Amino acid sequence: MNIIQVPRRFVSSEWGGTETVILETSKRLIARGHHSEILCPTALSEVAAEEIQTVPVRRVSYFYPYFGLSASSRHMLDKKGGNLFSFELMKRLQTSPGLDIIHLHTGKRLGGIVRYAARQRRVPYVVTLHGGVYDVPSEEAAGSLGGSASCAGRCGCYFMRRRPRAG
Repeated sequence: MNIIQVPRRFVSSEWGGTETVILETSKRLIARGHHSEILCPTALSEVAAEEIQTVPVRRVSYFYPYFGLSASSRHMLDKKGGNLFSFELMKRLQTSPGLDIIHLHTGKRLGGIVRYAARQRRVPYVVTLHGGVYDVPSEEAAGSLGGSASCAGRCGCYFMRRRPRAG
């Protein structure tokens, strides 16, 4: 299988539990013979491509759709919860050869990009919300992500069904 992991950011200088889960999941998938790579915005990193512990990490350009955003405000958004957008991420997901599944580790605009690309390509996607039940907004924990929820709110994992297209 060819799996792309999509977090909001992925940099060694801002490492935490989310990054550990994504890296360890990717390493274990690779050890089982799958191709797994991390595709994320360049938030907090200008390095476009690198390998972290045998896992390829590719980064794409992004922006915040706010006029007059200062560099310090952008940095604060990059560090914690910024709702960014990336046309390049959308293009890469739409054109990545042999893609079998997308594993999304964030929501908001990036979540919308992943959902759009998955629907266009007719590939399934999985959403893992990190941080625990108390960090998940109530409307997301209630299952308003547009798919069927499994252990919604308790473990933060949502599995999205691929729906057949009409016509």
